[in-house]
Amino acid sequence: MTQTEQILRWMNDAYSMEIAISEILKKHVKEARLHPHIEARLQQHLLETESHAFRMRSAIERLGGTVAAGKAMASDLFVRAEAMMGSFFKDAVVKNMIADFTTEHFEIACYTSLKEAAARAQLYEVISTCDEILSEEKRMADFLKEQIPLVTSTYLNSFPEMVPTGNA
Repeated sequence: MTQTEQILRWMNDAYSMEIAISEILKKHVKEARLHPHIEARLQQHLLETESHAFRMRSAIERLGGTVAAGKAMASDLFVRAEAMMGSFFKDAVVKNMIADFTTEHFEIACYTSLKEAAARAQLYEVISTCDEILSEEKRMADFLKEQIPLVTSTYLNSFPEMVPTGNA
């Protein structure tokens, strides 16, 4: 296997990851309906994520590779099962925000690694694509970092206040 073949595999991983995340974000957008600013930002990031998949697929094809459809389908099935399980909890928005924050950092790590691999192989178009995607992922991670405390507090405000007994 050559470096370029390995990079194409990683690019396929990134493509599959973006397809899977798109499915999760669709669910999270719906569950954030009581938080319009979060719903709007998730919707925006869903469009960005779909664009990431398209850009990665295009980059794969420009390098002469093909998208591993079976891998994307398996990823999609897993995500659909995960998405259905999480929708039964009242604290879904809090859990979604935590999961999304984790996902953004995973994506940042993946694209940072892919960018380095592309730099070693002098695949300048892939480097540029990774830079564009990284910028969007970092902005979303920053947004989520700001929102997690607010969503957590809002959720906890829905409970009656407990009076401390002094036994804490």
